[in-house]
Amino acid sequence: MDFSGKNVWVTGAGKGIGYATALAFVEAGAKVTGFDQAFTQEQYPFATEVMDVADAAQVAQVCQRLLAETERLDALVNAAGILRMGATDQLSKEDWQQTFAVNVGGAFNLFQQTMNQFRRQRGGGDCHCGVRRRAHAAYWHECLWRIESGAEKPGVERRAGTGG
Repeated sequence: MDFSGKNVWVTGAGKGIGYATALAFVEAGAKVTGFDQAFTQEQYPFATEVMDVADAAQVAQVCQRLLAETERLDALVNAAGILRMGATDQLSKEDWQQTFAVNVGGAFNLFQQTMNQFRRQRGGGDCHCGVRRRAHAAYWHECLWRIESGAEKPGVERRAGTGG
């Protein structure tokens, strides 16, 4: 798929699924901005922004700054996530709250900051990856399809993207 000239944001881009997704978008021609709490490599083939997706105030500050600097945001990929392994009855309350804050709250924080941009543009898309134990390559193609087709857009975005 060709994403030449498209502006794409990917959370969780410091490693794992988020990094693989950001890299795949770069290889497809997109201008990518990756977000994560830390970037451990010296160089990345995309712009990086240190940000905790669970921190609503920090997300608002970073998103507002970046959105003011760009005409268009074509895709948002919420790939940041935490996976805690083990039995549910052995999971600590803190682990549960942190997982929920990142996996659900993080996506909400980004949606809240980008929704008006997608509405103004009457287009763009999102893909919520969450934490899934799937092959990166297989999921990458599914994610692209969802962004292009709008298959995973919440109703408010679908209406915003079509002028309804």
